[in-house]
Amino acid sequence: DSVFLSSSKKEVDSYLDRSTLLRAETPQTFRFAPIYNAAKKAQMDGKGFTDDASCFIYYGGRVGIVLSNGRNQKITTKEDLYLFEGVNHE
Repeated sequence: DSVFLSSSKKEVDSYLDRSTLLRAETPQTFRFAPIYNAAKKAQMDGKGFTDDASCFIYYGGRVGIVLSNGRNQKITTKEDLYLFEGVNHE
């Protein structure tokens, strides 16, 4: 896929360089106190974020990257567990 920016959602403003883009996966890991404090600030400020890392960065945190093979399975429902159990984990 190509990724682009559009401020109007009617026409393309510019394309992003895919060689510098990474996809964030969940779950994400943090030390408790710093992410808790960032989440409390976001709640008090009425802010919404798509994930914990974006919230943490917004309030001044630094987030490291762990490269993935894309097979990081998040299990939150029974259906997720069934899918996980059916995958070859070699």
